[in-house]
Amino acid sequence: RDYLIKDTIAEWNKSSGLQKLLEHDISFSSPEVALNSYRRMQEESYFDDFLGIKRLKIFFKDPFNAWTISELSHIIILVLLIAFLFLIPYIWILPIYSSKKYFKLKTSDANNLIKVDWSLKHFWLISFMYLLCQLLLVLIFYYEDYINFIFDISYSSAIEETLESEIVSANTIIVFCILLLLCTLLLLNRQRLKFVLNSNIRYLRIITLSIAFVIFNAIILKILGSFVNLTEAPSLIETLSIREELKSLISQYGLALSVLIAAVAVPFYEEIIFRGIILSSTEKHVGFKWANGIQATLFAIVHFNLNLFIFYFIFGLVTGYAVKRTNGLLTGIAFHAVNNFLVLLAIYYISKLTLQI
Repeated sequence: RDYLIKDTIAEWNKSSGLQKLLEHDISFSSPEVALNSYRRMQEESYFDDFLGIKRLKIFFKDPFNAWTISELSHIIILVLLIAFLFLIPYIWILPIYSSKKYFKLKTSDANNLIKVDWSLKHFWLISFMYLLCQLLLVLIFYYEDYINFIFDISYSSAIEETLESEIVSANTIIVFCILLLLCTLLLLNRQRLKFVLNSNIRYLRIITLSIAFVIFNAIILKILGSFVNLTEAPSLIETLSIREELKSLISQYGLALSVLIAAVAVPFYEEIIFRGIILSSTEKHVGFKWANGIQATLFAIVHFNLNLFIFYFIFGLVTGYAVKRTNGLLTGIAFHAVNNFLVLLAIYYISKLTLQI
C-alpha cells in the first residue's frame, strides 16, 4: 500500500495510481480507508466511477458509512441508465405492435400460428434482459476500462491487458451465457417448455437433418468467402454463436466446459429467444414471413460481425422455418447444437495441431 500511495504523488497519470490504490483498499483495507481513497480519487476526476460501482463495493463492506451528494449522484445516473435500457425496446416493439394499423400487413390465421403463448410483452422483457446482461458484463469485467476510455481519465499498460485478456474473455462468455440462460428460464412455464422440447419428426431424422444443416452452412460460408475476405479458420470460429471468445474459453477451461457452453447452453437459450419468443410474438402481428425475417435479422445483428451478417441471417431463417414445420424448437436446437459442436471440435483440434507445429 505504501508503494501505491507513492504512485499517487506523481503528476503524470495520477488517476491511474489512485485507481490502483482504491482497488487495493477495497480488497484489503478497512471501509473507512477505502472510502477515503475513493474520495481522493473523486477529487481528481468526478467521472471516475461515473456509475457508482466502486462506491457500491465500499457500501457492501460497510453500509453505515455516510454518502455525499456527489456519491449519490453516481447511483442516480446508474438507475437512470437502467431505466433507459428498459425503454430502448420501444424502438423495435412499437413498430411491430402498430404494423396492422399503419402497414396493413397480412397476418396468419389464428389456427396457423405457432402454438405457444409468448407475446410482445415477453419480447420486450427479453430485449431488456439482454441489454441488462450486456451492461452487467461491462460493469463486472470492463467497467474501469470503459470509463477511462470514454472520459479519457488514465492510461493502462498494454502488457497487463495482454496477460489478462484471455481469462477475462473466457469468464465474460461464461457469465454472459449463465445470465442469459437464467433470463430465458424465467420466461418458461410448463406449456412453453413442452413447445421447446417438441418436434413432429423422429429423432433420427433430426440428427440427419442437423448434419445436412452443417454441410449447408459450410457451403454458405464457402460462397460467402468469395465475396468477403475470410480465411478458413476465422470463418469456422465466427460460425459459433459466442465468436472469438470461444478460443479463450477452450484454452482456459478445456473442451468439456466449452461444449457445455457452446453446444448446449447457447443453442438452448438462443433458439428460445429468437425462434421462440421473438418469432412467435411477432408472428401474431406481422405474419410468419415478416416475423421470420425480423428474428433472423436480430439474430445476425447480435453476433456483431458484418462480414458474416448474411450467414447468420440465413441460419436464422432456416431454423425459424424449422420451428414452423415441426411445431416446436427441438429441431432448431438440434441444428444449432450439432453445428456448434462440430465446429467446436474443429477449432479444438486445429488449435492442438497449431501448437504442435
